[in-house]
Amino acid sequence: MSEGLAGRIQETFLLRRAARESAQTPEATRDQLRRQLLLSRQRGEAADTLWANGHAAEALRLVHLALEKTLEAAGALGGGAVEVIDAAVAEVEAEAAPKAPPRDDVAEAGDDEADAGDPEGAPAAGAAPRMSGPVEVLVARGLRATDGEALERAMEKLRLELPEADDEVTPTHAELFRESIRLRRRAHDALLGVAMTPREVKLKRVSRITALVAAAALAIGAVFLMVRTPREEVATASGYFASAPEYAPDKAIDGEEGTEWLLADGQTGWLEVRLSPPRDIQQVRVRNGHNRHFRDRAVRAYAVELFDSSGESVGTTEGEFERFAERGEWAEHALPASDVSRIRFQVKSFHRTGAALAELEWVE
Repeated sequence: MSEGLAGRIQETFLLRRAARESAQTPEATRDQLRRQLLLSRQRGEAADTLWANGHAAEALRLVHLALEKTLEAAGALGGGAVEVIDAAVAEVEAEAAPKAPPRDDVAEAGDDEADAGDPEGAPAAGAAPRMSGPVEVLVARGLRATDGEALERAMEKLRLELPEADDEVTPTHAELFRESIRLRRRAHDALLGVAMTPREVKLKRVSRITALVAAAALAIGAVFLMVRTPREEVATASGYFASAPEYAPDKAIDGEEGTEWLLADGQTGWLEVRLSPPRDIQQVRVRNGHNRHFRDRAVRAYAVELFDSSGESVGTTEGEFERFAERGEWAEHALPASDVSRIRFQVKSFHRTGAALAELEWVE
């Protein structure tokens, strides 16, 4: 990153130059600048509205006035005045006016021009216009030199080529209007810093830095969401009662104590939870079921086994619910293990007609 670009980025957020200028600018000068910029923006926005509503000729005149106000502000800031533009335009008009040579020297003059070419010091065709004082102030304050040249050309055209009626507006005028609106905004931004009070500079600095931090946080969050592996838990089982969805294995990991995984009558079996990505686990918690509608089944003896991502067993424990309880009881097992990708719950025996499990949880 070049030093110039780094400096512009720093100034955008720290506003050091704006702070210095604001502190050094007399209040009367600042008030004058603020009013001129206010009028410039007001006329520019009004020109936009007129153009959008089909009043193109008036919009062109108004955007011309808006640019003049911006240049007045720049001229006052730089010790010049917008009349410098008038002088530059008059000079361009004088140079552009055809000059007829004396009648008896026409042929000779033509021969001389063919031999000698353009006179020394004459501007080349398409050369950039000379910048006036106000435009030089804008360029010194950060307006691009190419925009400064474009601003000079736009002012020349606005002074010389304004149509009186809307039906006289051409596509060339439309392009001139769009360019003038763009240049007014760029010039306005170049002057805005010096028109702010020290307090306004501080508030804008805080606002921009806050926005930058928020944008950075959002970007980091977005990258994290893009690259991270989604957390997923999928439960499968050896079977479930009547293959009914309300008794499926996922009911044991849904966080709802009122739902249960039920095995078929008289059968033992297993339930397994696959974890993606693998987790580091400290504890496993089990809540027994009871089949709340009929209160006819629950787990008695069971085993819990953990497997890592390579398929190796990394922890096992056993437990037993000694009695049937109409409100499911909890059992907790300290079972620390790393990189756990599967948790298997094995039903070894049951109470009454079969097995029921309300919840299988793990603490990371």
